[in-house]
Amino acid sequence: MALIHCLNCGRLMLEKPGYLCNDCLKRQQEDIKNIKAYLARNPRATLIEVQRETGVSLQTIRAMFSDPGLKK
Repeated sequence: MALIHCLNCGRLMLEKPGYLCNDCLKRQQEDIKNIKAYLARNPRATLIEVQRETGVSLQTIRAMFSDPGLKK
């Protein structure tokens, strides 16, 4: 296995699918969980409202909706 840098934080790690270190992957999963919970309660929320109320970055929110693997 090759050494690579985490795409999110830059930490050196062994290469694996997704290219995120374990800490960033865990944080991403929590962010997605929080976004989904907020949208379940507020289905008509705007992108800015989701960001403001969940504290999740706009970049993460956009990635969630553009990556089919994150939509599950």
